[in-house]
Amino acid sequence: MPTFILSTNDVNSYGFRVLTEGIELPVSGKLVMLWNHVRANGTDKNQILPIGHWVNLRKEGGKLLADPEFDMDDPFAADIARKVEAGHIFEASAGLKPRKWDPSSMVAGQTLATLAASKIREASICDVASNDGAIALYDDNDQVIDLGDKTALVSLTAGNTSTPTIHNMEELKIIGGLLGLTGNITLSDVQTKITALVALSSENTALKAKLKEIEDAQKAQRDNDIKTLVDAAVAENRITQAQRQVYVNLFNADFDSAKAALEGLPKVVKLSDFPAGKNGNGSGDFTYNGKTFSEMRKGDPAGLQKLKDNDFDTFNMLYKAEFGKDYKVDAKD
Repeated sequence: MPTFILSTNDVNSYGFRVLTEGIELPVSGKLVMLWNHVRANGTDKNQILPIGHWVNLRKEGGKLLADPEFDMDDPFAADIARKVEAGHIFEASAGLKPRKWDPSSMVAGQTLATLAASKIREASICDVASNDGAIALYDDNDQVIDLGDKTALVSLTAGNTSTPTIHNMEELKIIGGLLGLTGNITLSDVQTKITALVALSSENTALKAKLKEIEDAQKAQRDNDIKTLVDAAVAENRITQAQRQVYVNLFNADFDSAKAALEGLPKVVKLSDFPAGKNGNGSGDFTYNGKTFSEMRKGDPAGLQKLKDNDFDTFNMLYKAEFGKDYKVDAKD
């Protein structure tokens, strides 16, 4: 079987060229062989199944070379192999995924940027190649790109960071249209627009970084505020230690509502909080949060019940200040 040239450094009929040294080859040293770049979108097995594979992939003298090994058990592949052996079919084409376009390395006759880095996806036997430098390019979805679409091709090869070399007014108009320019477009207009877009992109990157810095600082402050409020609520017996995470979650969901709910919980004052021999407010009448037993029973019965359940000593002292005796479970008050 003859050795095939899969790709070269030469300018192809589309106006760009592929650097052979920039083609990433498979680690296995083998590559699938298709027929005219058709894969998984035909109507019969001859259009869907590979017809063999390539071996001995190597780069020599600016060319990517490989040797074919046909699936001779497949009648369709065997027919192609026979025609290759007889010299009736003698062209092949590499299917590449672009990695990097370089508009700065141009040669005579080249109108579009150079494909400086790529990864080979497959290589196909071709009955009639589109040009002497036959090539197929794949997008990120592994779909063959229509290189006959001039607008798409110019957009593809323009890359993301550099101004493509423009050689005629038709290409200038196409690129200008892609950039949103209208009217009598000049090369200076295109260069100015691209420079502005690059600057805007850099500015957006800086603004995004600054915004993230601010957001991170705000989150850190918010987390600290939540911790302070929840710690205080636990210390004041408004909530239990077991309830801590519940309130942290509530704060993260709605800070203001959680803060209002937490501040609305009564502080549980224990008898031990007061010096020995002193009453609750220093005036002779013991109160809880400024209220006597009767005032709490009328205005905040739920709070009174909670005080009784959680701090019976304080509850009893409040009761005794009101009635002059200790509270009994069976007391009728």
